[in-house]
Parts: sequence; structure tokens; C-alpha cells
Amino acid sequence: MNISVLGAGAWGTALALVLCGRHEVLLWGRDAEVMRTIDDTRENKHYLPGFRLPNALRAGADLDDALKHAQDAGLLVIATPVAGLRRLCAQLNALARA
Repeated sequence: MNISVLGAGAWGTALALVLCGRHEVLLWGRDAEVMRTIDDTRENKHYLPGFRLPNALRAGADLDDALKHAQDAGLLVIATPVAGLRRLCAQLNALARA
């Protein structure tokens, strides 16, 4: 199953780490530079230091790509702080209408 985890904080990264053992997982975060660093170093040094992310786990900042990854019987997990939830929902709504 393809799973996209929206939110690359400690909770989202931990969820993605656990899920990628059995599924194709894409970890999404809003900051492209941070996500590129996570993808390159295989570690979320800011929120989950010391935990190596498997090569099977992809990280990126393209929300449309994250949605496409979870399409067709996949799963979309929202793991953002409540403070960012309204903004993310507005982005998802805009993409759904496009």
C-alpha cells in the first residue's frame, strides 16, 4: 500500500519510519530544503535525531506528489500540528478543486 504522511515533525517522521517497514511511504513537509536534507542524509536531525530513515522511505515537499502517491487505494495520514492544520486543509482543498 502507498502511504503519504503529511507532516515531517517528530510524530510524522516516527509514523513514516514505522510504516515504511511494510509499505511504500512518502514523508511530506512544507519546507523543500529541509525535506531535501532529510532525503539526502536519511535522518530528520531537527525532530528525530539518531534514527536512520530507510532508503525505501522517500521525503519531499511537493504536496501534489504526496497526494498522487496515496491515490488508488492508498492512505493519506495527516500528522501536522493543529496550528498548521487549517493551512494544510486549505491547500488540500485547492488541489482537489484543480
